[in-house]
Amino acid sequence: MEHARHEGSEHDELLPSVPLVSQGSLARRVGYASVPIILIGAMVLARAPSKRGLSAPVLVLEVKEEVASAAKPPRDGKCSGNVSWTGYGQGTQTVQIVTTDRSSPPMASGASVSANRLHGRGYFADTCKDGPYEPSEYVAINPLGKTIRYMVDMSGAGCGCNVAFYLASMRQNTNPSEGGDYYCDANGVGGVNCAEIDIQESNVHAWFTTLHAKDDINGAVIGYGGDKGKPDYRDWTREDYGPGGNCVDTMFPFQVSASFHTVYNARFSGLELTLSQEGKGCSISRSVYNYNLPGRDVMGELTANFEAGMTPVISYWVDRYMYWFDGPGQDGNGPCPAGADNPDACPESVRFYDFSLVDIGQ
Repeated sequence: MEHARHEGSEHDELLPSVPLVSQGSLARRVGYASVPIILIGAMVLARAPSKRGLSAPVLVLEVKEEVASAAKPPRDGKCSGNVSWTGYGQGTQTVQIVTTDRSSPPMASGASVSANRLHGRGYFADTCKDGPYEPSEYVAINPLGKTIRYMVDMSGAGCGCNVAFYLASMRQNTNPSEGGDYYCDANGVGGVNCAEIDIQESNVHAWFTTLHAKDDINGAVIGYGGDKGKPDYRDWTREDYGPGGNCVDTMFPFQVSASFHTVYNARFSGLELTLSQEGKGCSISRSVYNYNLPGRDVMGELTANFEAGMTPVISYWVDRYMYWFDGPGQDGNGPCPAGADNPDACPESVRFYDFSLVDIGQ
């Protein structure tokens, strides 16, 4: 080590010089791989023991470290990829996916959308740009006289998992809601109510398809699932739908079709659901037509909602108390036994793909 001679003292001592510390080595000491370091030094006079036991004045470099983080700002993941949608617009249209979790990995790529249980919902959008959420970006489809069709792969999503595809009146919502993304549904999640059409709430054991007026939590339901505090939903059985099912084996991908029927090519009259799977000799087909609320023309309200345009939403969430959806029900014959909901066993993600929008009958 080099030494510096301290002059002006009767104890003419050899003093060690202060070694220079490289930015890289200091950065590693403070836990950064490579960051700018600002060194602010001051020379102060101190007393230090000499070899002869006398106190000799020494110069000490007083160093102050300021670490300026060079980390890049977090990626704005609002625009979470794009997916093709046959029949939307002219031919095959590419739509954007807007996510509620701006730190999540991209949800969409090419023909498919991957929904992760940790990263909230994804909304179909005509355009997307970084920055604040804008309802004008969201897709607004009128499904009347049309069939929405897609494939879903949710193998492993058992009791306690909820895989959903639905429509909500988000394009018309002027209230940014609690998340700032203009989300709304019939349950008022985020503080805003609007019409909601659940084409799919599901796991490998249970399924609900539900029409919801903007302020009706219960709605009109078809499917196979828990009792929701009402009579059991038993439009099919576990022999028809479920792991190893005769018509739909939910451990493999299957197709979902939702047709929005009208009367006089104008007024909404009901939703027809079909679940089918390649290689199976049967399919599940059920319809929901009767939806009444006292003093209201609910089907007329939904017709207006459809004509104004609704936004497709994909979500995947888990909960230990999903029995309202997949529990045994009052008859004990529901999809999952009491206490079987296990969110820790739900797979990390599920996949939707091959979206199309066609005229009914095509």
